[in-house]
Amino acid sequence: ILIRDITDRKLAETKLFASERRLREQNCLIMDTAKSDCLNKGDLEKAYEEITATVAHGLHIQRAGIWLYNDDQTELVCAKLYERDEKHFSSGIVLSASDYPVYFEALRSDRTIAANNAHTHYATREFSESYLTPFGISSMLDVSINIGGRVIGVLCSENTGPERQWAPEAIAFANSMADFLSLAVETRERQKAKPALSESEDKFRILSETTDSMIMVFRDQFLYTNPAFQRISGYSHEELEKRGLIDLIRPD
Repeated sequence: ILIRDITDRKLAETKLFASERRLREQNCLIMDTAKSDCLNKGDLEKAYEEITATVAHGLHIQRAGIWLYNDDQTELVCAKLYERDEKHFSSGIVLSASDYPVYFEALRSDRTIAANNAHTHYATREFSESYLTPFGISSMLDVSINIGGRVIGVLCSENTGPERQWAPEAIAFANSMADFLSLAVETRERQKAKPALSESEDKFRILSETTDSMIMVFRDQFLYTNPAFQRISGYSHEELEKRGLIDLIRPD
């Protein structure tokens, strides 16, 4: 009789199966989030709620939050915090750079802070007494939210209970959700900029149509000419579209 201990093999198979199941679940959540209307419509309030809830369920953690910098990046303000067990949203907590200088510096240099033990990790241990212990937080996974190379905040995943070892798929999932946040904020900023852009275009149109100065936009051909340009040159805009700049200059 040959007896072989397969405990390690079975444990490894079980761990692999659980990892594959979590990865499939997270990929489905990513696909669902990518289809969400709130990202394309710039509805930040809805996007914040949807993404924090998705992160909490996808990573099987108790708390997920979105923290945004103030204008001079001296504070992080909680824009949305989701607590999974209570299914409760809240906001308004403020963290100051003067109180947590190491953490603020780490956010500027690292895209991801994976603190398996948040009480001892160099970037998060400053929170031990004031934040981690009161809420029973053992591990943190923080990913910066970036727009055009500028860090505007952080997506924070907080695990309560036993210490959490953040697997690569968990880190990749959190990064994907932070990218969705960047998309939502960018969409909202573009929408806010539209009225100002429209006002600027109106001012340019009024100026160009009333001035006596010739104004034109030329890129390979005449894209725009104002009335003064057409009057002085003697050509209509349709005629100018068929000509180049050199055609308007006398040979001598």
